[in-house]
Amino acid sequence: RLTTSGLALWSVDSVEFYYVSGGLAELPDLAIFPWVSANIRRAADGDPPEYLVPYYYVESANLLIIGLSSPNLIQRNLPANVAGLSLIGSGAAVRDALSRFTRERQRSVDPGLEAPVERPFIVVHAVSHKLSSDAPDEFLAELASIPAIDLLVMGERDLPVDGMAPVLSDGVLSRGKTGADDAAPDDPWSAYDRWRGRLVLVDDERSDNGAMVDRIQISNVKLREYREYPLDSVSTDPDESISELIFSIRREAETQLNRIISDSSIDMEHRFSGESSVANLVTDAMREYTGSDVFLINSGSVRGRISRGAFTLNDAYRLLPFESGLLTLEISGAELLTVLQRSAFRYRDPEEEKGFLQGSGLEMSLRYRDGSYEPDPASIRIAGEPLELQRRYILGLTTFLHQGGDGYDLFLSLPVRQEFPDSLLSAFIDYALAQRDLARDIEGRIEALPE
Repeated sequence: RLTTSGLALWSVDSVEFYYVSGGLAELPDLAIFPWVSANIRRAADGDPPEYLVPYYYVESANLLIIGLSSPNLIQRNLPANVAGLSLIGSGAAVRDALSRFTRERQRSVDPGLEAPVERPFIVVHAVSHKLSSDAPDEFLAELASIPAIDLLVMGERDLPVDGMAPVLSDGVLSRGKTGADDAAPDDPWSAYDRWRGRLVLVDDERSDNGAMVDRIQISNVKLREYREYPLDSVSTDPDESISELIFSIRREAETQLNRIISDSSIDMEHRFSGESSVANLVTDAMREYTGSDVFLINSGSVRGRISRGAFTLNDAYRLLPFESGLLTLEISGAELLTVLQRSAFRYRDPEEEKGFLQGSGLEMSLRYRDGSYEPDPASIRIAGEPLELQRRYILGLTTFLHQGGDGYDLFLSLPVRQEFPDSLLSAFIDYALAQRDLARDIEGRIEALPE
């Protein structure tokens, strides 16, 4: 359907690997448009996979588009779907793409052409690259050393503060929602002044509820306009062919996505810091599936809430939007305490709380000391028994955490006991199908002691 819609190119990210048995390699044969990523490589030889291209050149507009996939692409996917792949640094990827384009262009230029070949307008489309509001971003600093880049286009999903969405307006990096044209002395965005006129942070659902589409107009090797258009039929005339495409896809999906797979007798909420009834449900399901003493998941892997009443397949997809594999490790009590200390440090930190760990088979109290939280070792119980530092436990995890996600690199050094064939989402769906009631309460698994 994307092929028939006239799509020119697709910048590859983690999600393209989620739902494809055997990885992305199967899809390009079905599409007439290129799949673009400059930083995905074959681990064996460091070359781009044969089904990806590092750039796309629009000859009619003299426009070169270089795609960068998420730096977390490998750890966010099932191992089977990214087997044999690796990532190179963003700066190295852009430089290599520019070099490849230059060589290809030199081979294709007519030697008898007297007029010089005009330099293209170069756009880097970076998918799922995070920015920090507190300090200069390493990614931006790395790409800033490549003066050939005319425009960097990124999403703003991971910005830690709603509304901090600089956009390109009249060639100047402005703070769109605050209306300030110049950075205040303590404005963290002042560190990005080198990107004035060259950076677009595209709004997404976090800031505009998916109600806007971003249009970047480039012509004659110059950036002409950046505008946001509302997605409503009052101010924008719908395209009939695109509308029919959307409706046909929706009709096909509705039957499956609206299928009721379970029920909940209560409303359940999810929060990133502290115990969550929704996370209790998910981790209980995964602990049962993996047969582990304790199962841990980062809070950011679970999203949304569960409403009282019917629970559908669509609800499951919304609840666990980030696909991940499942495995068990052997871990000592001392190592587990180190992990829980790192997790407690993220408690009630708005920028780190998505890395706070939720668990099943775990009980502990947190105490506030010297500006941060830490677990009370005497309160920690694993599978109902006090934590023993010398004892070895079976720990269930997602592949995201095992591969160092959210900074839990300690897991990388631990021996894997078992890898499971089902993903986090599919295992949870199977669990939900077997339950008459998904209800979970706040049970006191994680408690913050009074300061």
